[in-house]
Amino acid sequence: MKSLDTTSGPDLSSWPRGAQAFMALLLLTIAFWHTDHAFFWRDDWNFLSGMRSFSTGYLFSDHFGHVMPLTKLFYYLELVLFGPDADSFALVNLLVMAVTAYMVLLILLRLTTSTAAWSTTIILAVHPLLFNHVGWTFEQCISWHLLFQVLAVGAFLGWTNSGTSRDLGLTILFTLLQNYSFGNGIFLPAFFAVAAFFWKERTKVRTQGAGAFLLLFVLFLLVQLRFGGDRASGPSSANDFLGILTGGIHLLGIDTARWFFVMDHVLGRTLPILGTLLFLALVVIALLRKDRDRGLALFHTGWFLVSFCSVPLVRRASLMDLPIPHYYSILCMIPLGFIVEHALGGRSWWSIVPRKLMLTGVAGLLVVVFLLDRQLMAMVSFRSFRNEQAMMRSLQDSTPYKGFDEPYFRAEMDKVEDPLGVYRYWRERDRFRLPIGYANDPSNWTRTTPLSEE
Repeated sequence: MKSLDTTSGPDLSSWPRGAQAFMALLLLTIAFWHTDHAFFWRDDWNFLSGMRSFSTGYLFSDHFGHVMPLTKLFYYLELVLFGPDADSFALVNLLVMAVTAYMVLLILLRLTTSTAAWSTTIILAVHPLLFNHVGWTFEQCISWHLLFQVLAVGAFLGWTNSGTSRDLGLTILFTLLQNYSFGNGIFLPAFFAVAAFFWKERTKVRTQGAGAFLLLFVLFLLVQLRFGGDRASGPSSANDFLGILTGGIHLLGIDTARWFFVMDHVLGRTLPILGTLLFLALVVIALLRKDRDRGLALFHTGWFLVSFCSVPLVRRASLMDLPIPHYYSILCMIPLGFIVEHALGGRSWWSIVPRKLMLTGVAGLLVVVFLLDRQLMAMVSFRSFRNEQAMMRSLQDSTPYKGFDEPYFRAEMDKVEDPLGVYRYWRERDRFRLPIGYANDPSNWTRTTPLSEE
């Protein structure tokens, strides 16, 4: 297998570059995502409460099995800056998403044509699957995770070309950061250790790099076993492994269908099967293309699998019985985009399509996505309104806050004493006293009528 070729870049004369490209993606992101539905999720109350006694021990305490000290640190700094203003957290999330999209674009521009690179990046940046992602304050942890994971992949590809200690060091650094942003990147260094052998030159360098990645993987495992709480153990029976297989296939089909804008209820029980077959077809097409590097096709597939596997390893067969939260699919949507691009992008028959027709088609796609977003906004705004009512009631009654979109809610794990006191604690320490709006000021709250939570 030949080296991973990341050195040749396309002619970018007709596309934005540098700061212009980043601003285009940032403006595109802001145009599609709406921050008026941002609210604190049920996970946030544990953070708001625990961070009153901020310490190194707190940083490494698990959050539902996730060891995520980096996100806790970022969250704390934002609390100091913004106080309990959920919209400010959403705006930071927008910025992180735009930077991630820009990093994705830079990697793709070194691997494929400019048209394919921009098309893939735009689809990932405006995908309706990300709509709830901005509105939920807690999901910044996934945004940071995705950003550092993309940076780690970009640094690794650079290392396969240069073999320098600098690129190896950057790969290790970003791999550390991506794992401890969300705690779901444990298997990435193990994948890098294997992927190092896709590259046949510089035998000593690749062996040293693979050894470093394996040591990092062992470190991740040891930290997870020590601090991982109820996720410090793996499958232990035949039923567990069978559940991983069946739940994984189900989730794989749902994730693939969602990437292609197909909603979960379409085609009923056949959707996961068809989605899985579509994924396998894309991988086969990518591997069989003679005009593309097969090593890159394998690399993208491996990247997808290590991003995907953490959910079925934990949830197993329960994935088939409960709704799939959108954030499960977000974890692996970027590497899936790389697989789709490798299978379908850069083909000669795309040049047959006139440029004006291509631009019209892209504009039409953006309109469709925008309309989908508006429909989602109506749904999310209503659910957000119900969530805010439930949140206010839980604050007033000092009871756990249950979000309506969370199928894995565990009341015994979400208890926070005196949530209204916690909220006011951070509001009083807001250095800039940013306006949080009439509805978010506790002094304006009145007792709400209990809502049915079916």
